[in-house]
Amino acid sequence: MLDKKFKKKINYKLSELIRAGAAPGFQLALGLKDESLGVFCAGIRDFRSHRPVLDETWFDLASLTKILSTVDLLMQAVQEKKIADLNLPLKTWFPFFSSELKNQTVLDLLNHCSGLPAVFEETREFNSREEKIKFFLKQIDETYVFQAERPTLYSDVGFMLLGILLEQLYSKRLRDLFDHKENLNFGPQHPSFFSRALGLKNIAAIESLDPSPRLLKGDVQDARAEWLGGDAGHSGLFGTAIGVENWGQELFRSYHGKGLRLSDRTTRAFIAFDSPVRKASFLNGFDTPSSENSQAGKKFGATTIGHLGYTGCSFWMDIETGRRVTLLSHRFAPGLVPETLRKLRPAFHDWLHEEVFSKL
Repeated sequence: MLDKKFKKKINYKLSELIRAGAAPGFQLALGLKDESLGVFCAGIRDFRSHRPVLDETWFDLASLTKILSTVDLLMQAVQEKKIADLNLPLKTWFPFFSSELKNQTVLDLLNHCSGLPAVFEETREFNSREEKIKFFLKQIDETYVFQAERPTLYSDVGFMLLGILLEQLYSKRLRDLFDHKENLNFGPQHPSFFSRALGLKNIAAIESLDPSPRLLKGDVQDARAEWLGGDAGHSGLFGTAIGVENWGQELFRSYHGKGLRLSDRTTRAFIAFDSPVRKASFLNGFDTPSSENSQAGKKFGATTIGHLGYTGCSFWMDIETGRRVTLLSHRFAPGLVPETLRKLRPAFHDWLHEEVFSKL
């Protein structure tokens, strides 16, 4: 744990981000190798009641779901030999695909080079989640356009498909399959009257992306995750910074052969920086810092993995040095410009390296 001097500096820096209009409040967790260095909070979690962000405040993690849930569960499926080879074509599990989508692989989906579009637009209403999934699979197959050059396009659709693949492999819904992480869970998150009375599972408020924004507290902001009932392969997780930090710490241990659930062999098969299938900054579901204008800043090393969440969340870890930063916020709030966080976050990460990590 960090001493009072570091804590005071970090809290002041978070307050600077709030004053600059990056978000109403922040929750930050830092880690180094096998150790968590602490959780730091600033600002408010609810822009109507002005209640403060606390250590136990839950945030909509948006696309952090891709690594925390989907990639994590795929690693588990590989280790359990439910997936024999990530290079197997999708027709292995979806034999009804008739387009060239059938010949794309799990690796193609993970590295956003399958040719699927960025977003699924046809979210029609049906009586059940199962009917929605059948419709989704039919639509992406019928509308698939094969491109021989296999361009890289960041695709939520690909991760929606990966989430459905996991559900088929385990014959469980994602929310039930994922039910092994503390301080992380799929939405919707609506505390009971009893838990509210005890002050448990308080949830940060965020505006919806509708033309006339609604206040969301526990309902996922992403419309496609909402369409699937709150649990999808690309979005839907809620959690706390310490929940993400604990996951990152366990991933670090697994990579170095000290994990309790995943082996180093399995973990290193996914986190292989010399992988020939790497596309752009993507690494088998993870993101890595881009060479210019990275949201991770300029100080993270070449062996860094992570991801961003559209709501205003981020996680970065140098898997070799074990430096970890989880920064959670909800950047969609009245009077704020959401892009402000994107402009200020890289410098904040650099400051953490210069003023905290380098002095430990």
